[in-house]
Amino acid sequence: VRQGLRLPHISTTHVMHAIGVSKNVVYLSKAQRAGHAAQLNRDLCQSPVVYVPIDPKLKPMGLPRSEYLLFLGRVVECKGVLEAAKVAKLLKRTLIIAGPTWEQYAGEIKDANPDVLFVGEVSGRYKNELLEQAWALMNLFNDTDGWSEPGNGTFGEAMAFNTPIAAFPNGCLMEQVVNGQNGWVATTVDDMATNME
Repeated sequence: VRQGLRLPHISTTHVMHAIGVSKNVVYLSKAQRAGHAAQLNRDLCQSPVVYVPIDPKLKPMGLPRSEYLLFLGRVVECKGVLEAAKVAKLLKRTLIIAGPTWEQYAGEIKDANPDVLFVGEVSGRYKNELLEQAWALMNLFNDTDGWSEPGNGTFGEAMAFNTPIAAFPNGCLMEQVVNGQNGWVATTVDDMATNME
């Protein structure tokens, strides 16, 4: 818009706080829309929701499923990586953590479960192989600092590869994960590990 673009377009703002401009807002999830409606004290039920898109060419490559669990994203507290490491330990599975890492938090994760593997940021074929071969994608986003996940692209990518998703009920997560169908939903580490056994 700043560059004078005059074509129809959608610009994503991946936040949970309501922005000052509310005209023609397209939300990443019903949860994000509901959160903004509450903050603005307005009825936004007619505002459209467009989930985070994925590459339509993503499809299984025929790779065998492995035993590891996968976390894919920024390695920060609200994303529940520590909780994912604890579930992996209970299940006696390796957790592969793919994403940019904050050293102090990475140390806490290693202390909780020495059997985690940090591989850094991934993309392209390697990312797709990790997703397809993972036993499950871990998205145990918690409400640290009141965080509510507005939209999540890794969900759609995991679904494209028929990879189950383990999720805590936070923000948009419950709009895409159905317990027992395409993954598991639980509210605690122990319950998640029990569900996934």
